[in-house]
Amino acid sequence: MQRVNALRYEDAAALAEAGDWEAAAAAFDAIADYQDASSRANRLRHEAALAFADQGEWDKAKAAFAAMDGEMDANETVNAMRYEAAEKLLNAGQPDTAAAAFDAIAAYRDAADRASQIRYDAAETLSATDPEAAARAFEQLGDFSDAAERASALRYGIAEATAAAGDWQSAAAQFEALGAYADSADRVLQVRYEAAAQMVLRQEWDEAVAMYTALGDYADCGERITMTRYAQAEAAEAAGETLAAARLYRALGDYRDAADRAEKMYEQYFSGPMAAMEQAIQAKRYQEVLQIMSWLDVSDLPSRYASLTTMHQEALYQEAERLLGEGKPYEAYAYYQQLPESYRNVSSRMQRPCYLLLGTWEDRNGNRYIFRGEGVCNLNGEALYFNMKGYDLYTGQTRDSLTLTHRLSSVTRSTAWLSVIKDKKEVGVQLTRVKE
Repeated sequence: MQRVNALRYEDAAALAEAGDWEAAAAAFDAIADYQDASSRANRLRHEAALAFADQGEWDKAKAAFAAMDGEMDANETVNAMRYEAAEKLLNAGQPDTAAAAFDAIAAYRDAADRASQIRYDAAETLSATDPEAAARAFEQLGDFSDAAERASALRYGIAEATAAAGDWQSAAAQFEALGAYADSADRVLQVRYEAAAQMVLRQEWDEAVAMYTALGDYADCGERITMTRYAQAEAAEAAGETLAAARLYRALGDYRDAADRAEKMYEQYFSGPMAAMEQAIQAKRYQEVLQIMSWLDVSDLPSRYASLTTMHQEALYQEAERLLGEGKPYEAYAYYQQLPESYRNVSSRMQRPCYLLLGTWEDRNGNRYIFRGEGVCNLNGEALYFNMKGYDLYTGQTRDSLTLTHRLSSVTRSTAWLSVIKDKKEVGVQLTRVKE
């Protein structure tokens, strides 16, 4: 038996010499009681495990250690070796690889903290050149050490730099994203307040007022709104925009000298035209009054200048009456339309046949008759020009070729009786007004 074991020992040794450690170890296991066969098997497995470890094949190393006889804890041994390997990577200047190596044994000792510390240090170094990337790196570390605080500090610095660069919108959003960190909430308001001040300097009046308004009762925003509108009024005055300046000053009420300056601006804008209109009214030059009113802006008119409206209405009325008297009711209509029906006898003028006829009508067969205030009509599909004298209706292909073609027997707001004149005969048709 000794001879057999000796031969088997020699075969196992040969396998080991040939590099087939697994077969050699198994062969030594088969004669474990012969000489040092058992220790030779363990030694082969130990050497193989170390070789696997050097190659980073940790699962194979663990399997080799686990196959050894004795009390060795393969997991502990391999994790210790991996920990040491991660330290070597770090010392060799490969922090990313080292952190990944510590991550791989995160449950072993302080490996997870070592990985986080490596990344923390890397983020700290990066913060000097790329604070945005560094902030993201700190954020990825979660609650490790003071990483969250460092991320917020960097974000705060980024927001300050953004504000200094004049990008207030981004800066405000960045401070807002920081929530309760430091004085971020107040910095949101400060940045927007400073942005509004810059808008004023650029004469972006409405934008500045909107910003101050959105800030509510922050600082002196209410006063700033008034100051901005006053500055806007001054700028309009300096630019010769007299009416705009007047309205802006007027809207400021009793702020500083706004009321006096409003009156001055209104005087500059209205006094000349008003005097000219008064002279024109006295001389019955009504078209001159209308010409002045065509460019004069009388919306939101101060009561002191209410006579402008009165003179304008009188000029409209007189021109309408002149045209009506000249047999041009539809040219007159354009002027009457600009007057309230309560003005003089405008209401009764609108009851004249020439005006009651305006609109869309239908006969009993569904044929349509349309009359427009511009002096154009469409009689059952035929487009024509028209005019009226009393109850007589003149139509034609042009305004200068109108002839008597129809006659109204009666007309109200709802019904009309229209006769067609043909070959000196009249054929009547009853019309009913159609709602448009």
